[in-house]
Amino acid sequence: MKTKLNIFCLLIFAVIIVDIIMATDVMFSGIISGYNSAQHSKEANVESVDAYRVVSLVPNEITWRNAITITDSATHKSYKAWPTQINLPAEPSSGISGRIASVIIGIALLVLGIITLVSFIRFVLNINRNNIFTRKNTKYLKRIGWCMIIIGLLSTIKYCNDLYAATQTFSLTGYTIGYSDAIYTGTILFGLFSLVIAESFSIGLKMKEEQELTI
Repeated sequence: MKTKLNIFCLLIFAVIIVDIIMATDVMFSGIISGYNSAQHSKEANVESVDAYRVVSLVPNEITWRNAITITDSATHKSYKAWPTQINLPAEPSSGISGRIASVIIGIALLVLGIITLVSFIRFVLNINRNNIFTRKNTKYLKRIGWCMIIIGLLSTIKYCNDLYAATQTFSLTGYTIGYSDAIYTGTILFGLFSLVIAESFSIGLKMKEEQELTI
């Protein structure tokens, strides 16, 4: 039983790490890509691919007016297509205040990520020691849940802000920018699921205490 539990916990641990890395990457990629782009421009006088961000497109209508033509290299036939993604220049945060805000959010995400990982490790250790329905485990699960929700919300806000900044200098007839991919749904749902489990633990703990008082 414990072997299976440890395997599942290890998988969850890996997922948490990936989510945190993806979230913090949103914060620091703009700064790093901006620096790399400037260096490439100075050295080779060319624009770096790292300075671009993939943006989702949503066609306003599926008609020939907003379609593009692509050619099959094998048959040389032409087909109509409606693009769903485009690369736009990753606009840097506006001014010093915007950059400082990005750094602060990035640091906050790192701190929240560390708190999440430490809480999860302590939770797993308690489970392996057969300390399951305890107040500490409930506290750890709630801490994990709220940290993951805040990480997801901060990442979503930052990503949406980046998309909005990019669209200020971009307009494509017949298409609108899709913000659905900017929402960190998985991270937020994982946090909500942790809170549900925490409440279940809390209810189980109360029932256990009531039974002990009855006896």
